Amino acid sequence: MNTTKTLLALMQTMKQSASVHDWHAVQKNDAQIATVLTALTGQKLDETELNMLGKLQQAHQQILHYCQNQRDILAEKMSHAVQHREGATAYAAFMSSEELG
Repeated sequence: MNTTKTLLALMQTMKQSASVHDWHAVQKNDAQIATVLTALTGQKLDETELNMLGKLQQAHQQILHYCQNQRDILAEKMSHAVQHREGATAYAAFMSSEELG
């Protein structure tokens, strides 16, 4: 597989993984990108390869921001659940006592 096709495949895989919230696959793909970029170090790339490398970098940045945003949303949901756990527990206990009484 040539460099352009490899970079394109990595970009598409990362986009797909992020779109379905498959964070393990995103992490695995990120490691694959690092491996490929390390292998490309010092190689002379043609204009098409450089263009694809730029597209991969842009997509990687977008996905990084998306992942960070999803992390923040999850943290907010978890914080909300913790803050409301006491009330939910009290409500559940009240409902149970009403059913018994």
